[in-house]
Amino acid sequence: MTHDKQHPLADPASPVFGILSTAIIGAVPLIDASRLDDRQRRAVHVGTAVLTGLYIGVTVGGTRLPLRVLAGLAAAAAALRFADVSDVIDARLEEKLRRAGTRHPRRWMAAGTAAFTVAGFLSDRAAARRAQVRAMLDDEPEQVRPLDPRVRGLLEGIPGAGGTAGARELRAQPDHLAAETPDRENAGPVDSALTEGPDPSEAVYTVDSVDGTSPPIGS
Repeated sequence: MTHDKQHPLADPASPVFGILSTAIIGAVPLIDASRLDDRQRRAVHVGTAVLTGLYIGVTVGGTRLPLRVLAGLAAAAAALRFADVSDVIDARLEEKLRRAGTRHPRRWMAAGTAAFTVAGFLSDRAAARRAQVRAMLDDEPEQVRPLDPRVRGLLEGIPGAGGTAGARELRAQPDHLAAETPDRENAGPVDSALTEGPDPSEAVYTVDSVDGTSPPIGS
């Protein structure tokens, strides 16, 4: 199975992306827009919009570049459009934290934002792992190989040993049996077990028949 390699900064499940996004997004609330002049505030708004667009484009836009670009542009435009509203909400939250007796409220705001970012990263990483496991299960071909002749002889001898009903039908089944392995890595051990193990035809097995006797099974 082959997986498309993505750049760490373009993969929402990448630890590099998770660490950088958490650090950058978590640092944004540390900026107090009320202490900035108009030029500085506009610069912060543009930077926040770009950051929002990049983050949404990677985490929500899927794996196709056009969808990522579209999602990123929409998120950046929305962030820029409501930047002033965001500043007002930010200031009100800071004021409520101060009234509640919180020291350094913006540090707590930054910590909360970072925590939400980490939670989103862990969710994306778990979803990526589940998708990878499903893809591995779907892509692994089932390998079918004929049974070893010795095993086939053993299987053909067991149904007829006890004179049970339907023995003829059971003896016909080995023509349709085969050894199956779910992946190539286990193909070697299966072959070794069939070829290097003891000859089943040399062993003596017993099967209780209807009358309670136990006749030996030969090869």
